[in-house]
This record gives sequence, C-alpha cells and structure tokens, in this order.
Amino acid sequence: REIEPADLAHAEADTFWAFEAVVGDFAELEDEEGGAAWMSKFGERVAWADPELAGDLQTKGLSPSLPHYSYRWLAPLLTHTLPLSSVLSVWDALFSRPPTTRDASPKLDFLLDVCTAMLLRARGPISRWAYWLIRYHRLSLTPVTRLGKSGRRSPGLWGDENGFQPPPSPTRAWELNDAFIEGMALLQVYPVAAAGGVESILQTAA
Repeated sequence: REIEPADLAHAEADTFWAFEAVVGDFAELEDEEGGAAWMSKFGERVAWADPELAGDLQTKGLSPSLPHYSYRWLAPLLTHTLPLSSVLSVWDALFSRPPTTRDASPKLDFLLDVCTAMLLRARGPISRWAYWLIRYHRLSLTPVTRLGKSGRRSPGLWGDENGFQPPPSPTRAWELNDAFIEGMALLQVYPVAAAGGVESILQTAA
C-alpha cells in the first residue's frame, strides 16, 4: 500500500527498531558464554542427527562443539561461509521464524538446523560438475568421513557419479593432522554447490 506522508517522518526510527529487534534475536552468539552454549548445542544436534558423523568429526578434531569453524558459521549468520545468494536464501527462511521469547529461540534453533544440514550434506559423494567448481576455488572435494585418507578420489568422479566407494578405514594417528587441515579448508569456505545447493540444505534442515 502507499505510505502516508505522516509515516515518512518515522521511517528512520522504525527501521532502526526493526533492525534492533532482528539483531536481538542473535545477541547470545556475540556473548562468549552464550556463543559457547550454542556451539555445544550444535554438537548435540549433529550427534542426534548422525551419531556416526559426530564421532568421526570428534576424532578428527572437527567437532562442531569447538570454535574452529562453528563460531565462523554461527556468529555472522553464515555470511563468511556461503556465497551471498545462498546467504539471502538462508536468511529468508531464518527471519521467517518467530521472535525470541523467554523460553525459546526459534531463529537460533533453525540456524543450528541449517548448520547441521550443511554437515550432513558434506558427508556424501560430490558430483563431477562440483569437482571442477571446487578445484577452481582450490577447495577440498573430500566427503567429511574420508578426510585425511590418501587415494580418496574414486573413479566415479570422472564417470558414474554414483559409483561405489568402500567405507573408509579408521583414521590412523598420522592421518589426523591431514584430516583436520582438509576439513578446515572444506568447512570454512563451504562448497554449497557440491552439497546440492542451498535449497537442498534448507530441505534437509526443515
């Protein structure tokens, strides 16, 4: 509808208070204690959704309860991790959640769901098309559960996208450092296209 001339005088103030209300929903992430609490909840959410993946990440020093990449995901609302077009899609879903109350934080809970979905999508096979995209950006194409494993690229990446790949063997002690480095490269600049696109992530989170 048309804006009444009398309302224009309050537009700046209304915008400020609307922004203040949105920021207030995520204020806990800026507090050291609150941020640590939500990272801990992130770890619990992943363990609930996929215990095997959670254990594998823990072994490789990549538990979402730790701040290595989790804080980079949560505090800036994924703006340092996803491309702008994907961030806007996530925000559209995020800001449609109800406001924070004394007993619930729907927006923060949904943010955890999105971040958990990102990890779940990262554990699967990556398509041949995504391989070239990731290679161009010098990002790891390794599924999370194969981090640190030599000879990890299966022939299926060049042929059948669904080619069989045997389960990875337990990570040996000398592979853990490589697994951590590869994991950080993957998770700090998340290859959203290789994970099936932002819509697939949001569907997994729903």
